Amino acid sequence: MTDRKILKFLWLLGLVLLFPTLLKKPIKEQLIIFLLSSFFNTPLDNYLVSKDRLEYPVRLKNERKFTKGSFLYDSILCPLITVWYYQSTQKTKKLSEIILKTFLFTTPQVILEALMERFTRTINYKKGWKWYHSFIGIFLLKLYIRGFVGLINLISYAQHSSEKAKGTH
Repeated sequence: MTDRKILKFLWLLGLVLLFPTLLKKPIKEQLIIFLLSSFFNTPLDNYLVSKDRLEYPVRLKNERKFTKGSFLYDSILCPLITVWYYQSTQKTKKLSEIILKTFLFTTPQVILEALMERFTRTINYKKGWKWYHSFIGIFLLKLYIRGFVGLINLISYAQHSSEKAKGTH
């Protein structure tokens, strides 16, 4: 399979999985997580490309107009995986379980990236970048987004409880 065919397949897969993933209840939470992931991924990836750490030699037509990085990865695939990760950890209370699930979601993502780097021209690691740099970044970003959305939910719950106690709800 050529590199462009792989990218087209990943685009199709991402688009097919996008709507059933984002339409799960509560939809507002799924959208926030998806958009937060894209919001953080895109500038980080652009920075790494501008510092010559990563390169995307083969991309689909017009992708360069949107970003220096990979629009497909930054704005579709990684946010989808982050939403699935959040859905699987949403009710988890123990930090050790959250970290284990973060590891379980990050590992296949990084393995796929490393295989793509090794066997295709869709991504190249440069200037000392290694798979474990990607692992650390993805792992920490997933934890950050989960914590951030958890904090938003906590504040929202506190506000709702306060309004309910005052009888303004």
